[in-house]
Parts: sequence; C-alpha cells; structure tokens
Amino acid sequence: MKKKLPFFRKFKYAIVKPSAYPEMVQEGVKRAILYLLLLALTLGVISATYHTVTSAISYNAFISNLKKDVPDFALENGELTVEGDEPIIYEENTVGETFIIDDTGTYTRESVDTLLTEYSTVVLVTKEYIITADGAEITEYRFSDFGDFYVDKEMLLSFLPYLTWLLVLVGIGIVFWFFVSKLIMGFLYALFGMIVASILKKKMSYGKLYSLGLYAITVPSILAIILSMIGFSLPWVMYVAIVIVYYVLALRSLSVVESNQAEDLIEE
Repeated sequence: MKKKLPFFRKFKYAIVKPSAYPEMVQEGVKRAILYLLLLALTLGVISATYHTVTSAISYNAFISNLKKDVPDFALENGELTVEGDEPIIYEENTVGETFIIDDTGTYTRESVDTLLTEYSTVVLVTKEYIITADGAEITEYRFSDFGDFYVDKEMLLSFLPYLTWLLVLVGIGIVFWFFVSKLIMGFLYALFGMIVASILKKKMSYGKLYSLGLYAITVPSILAIILSMIGFSLPWVMYVAIVIVYYVLALRSLSVVESNQAEDLIEE
C-alpha cells in the first residue's frame, strides 16, 4: 500500500506542484476533507494571531482614550446624561470623520446634514438617540428601542475585558465557517472541473474532481488571508479563476493512459 502524503507536503504541492494533484487525489475524498480541515486550522491560526495582535493594539488604545477623553456618563431609561455643559467633539481630519457627544441639544438631526458638507463620516450621540452618517447613508438608533436598562462609564470599563472572549469565539466561528463553506463550494468547483476536463479531453470522476478542488483552494485562500491583513479582499471571481487555473494545470499533467485509469484508482 502506497504511503499517504503528510499535510505539509500536500500543502507545498498544492501551491507549487499541480502535477502532484492526481497523486493526492488518489488518496480519496476523506483524505482531501482532512486536508481541508488542517488547512482551515492552519490559516485560521495565522489569521487569528494577526487580528488578535491588531485588535489588542486597538483595544488598548480605545480603553486608554475612553478613560482619558470620555467624561462620566450614564444611560438610564432611554436617556443619556453626560458630565459637562458643552458638547464633546472628536475630529479625525485625515480620514474626514467626526464624533460628537451632546446631551445639551446643541446638535440635532438637522445638524448632521450640515456636518456632512465638511466630513465624510459623522457620528452624533445625543440625549435620546445615536445617528451614524456615512455619505448618503444615515442611520438612527433610539436608546429607548434597547429597553429600560442602566449603564455608566465604570460599568462599560468593567465589561470591556470580556470582549476578548468574544473575539476567541469569533475566531473559532471563522475557522468553522471556512471549513464548511469550502466543503459546500467544493461541489461547485467540481462542476467547473468537469468543464475543464471535458475541454482537455481528460477522464476523471466527479468525486475525484471534488477532491482536486479541495486542494486547489489552497492558493486563493492564502491570498485572501494576506489581502485581508492589508485591508483588501479577494473578489470571488478571482478566487474561482485561480481554482480553475489549478484544475487546468493538474488535469493537463495527466497522460492519456493515466486519465483512463484514474476512473478506477480512488474508489478502491
């Protein structure tokens, strides 16, 4: 019995050696799914580490600013009370944003339209509601819609550390979603693989094409992670295009004899 390829060798081959795909596919669908699970965990750990570090930096800066710059406040029975007699205005001119806390009535809903002539993004917190405006999109949230509850600055500061556990849960959820979504999308990728195989006149069953697709997502998944770290996203069309390229390279590596024999190898 031929020795199974270890994960990291498959990972390497999946990136730089598409001609090895037929050999990996011969290990069966279960091994391909196991590879996908390990890939999800590997990329998930890398992504989670990066986002945890960046989130920790942002979180610490947020806590520092909250303690230093935000006055004592209390939200009770749908109304906000802020210490001080003047509106509190934070401006970020480099990105065209302003954040205003005002329970005095100086700024109102109508003020947002005027502010949008100077800023691209406006957040206005008043005594009874919050308004967020991003260009032409304006959203209003009334405190009374959240029910009758009480929260103040000290309570908020004591609660925020628990958000780190939420980040852990989100990270686990992302890994799970990556794994499940790619399992499902693998069926679609296999259809693309069938089209490629037909054009190249190669014979490979749908099950084998499905396994091949699970290996082919390696490169676009890595690119998607890298782009997310620098604030961009990989378009789905580009993602699929890369998968199809790997289908082409893998299927072209099959000789006529191998493609005829491939129908019987994996199912055994």
